[in-house]
Amino acid sequence: MSVDRASLLAADLSIPQAWSLAVQEHPAGFEAIKYASRFLDQPCLALFNRGGLQSKLRVQTLGMLSDLDAAVAWLDERNAALV
Repeated sequence: MSVDRASLLAADLSIPQAWSLAVQEHPAGFEAIKYASRFLDQPCLALFNRGGLQSKLRVQTLGMLSDLDAAVAWLDERNAALV
C-alpha cells in the first residue's frame, strides 16, 4: 500500500491525520506500517497494539543517547544539545 507523499506532507494536518486514522481503522488490521519521516526523510515504523504483536517484541537497552553515534550526529547537524 502506498500514498502520495505530498498528501502526507500537507501543511494542513487534517490530511495526514485522516490517512493515519484510515490506516489504523482499515479492515486488514495492519500490525505495523513503515513510512518516511516527514521531518528527516528517514524510515520509521509505527506499531499498533493488535494481533499479538506485543508478545513478538523485546526491549533492548542501547545505552545512553549521548553514546549513540547516530544520535550525536543528528544533534550536531541541528545544533541541538542534550540537557
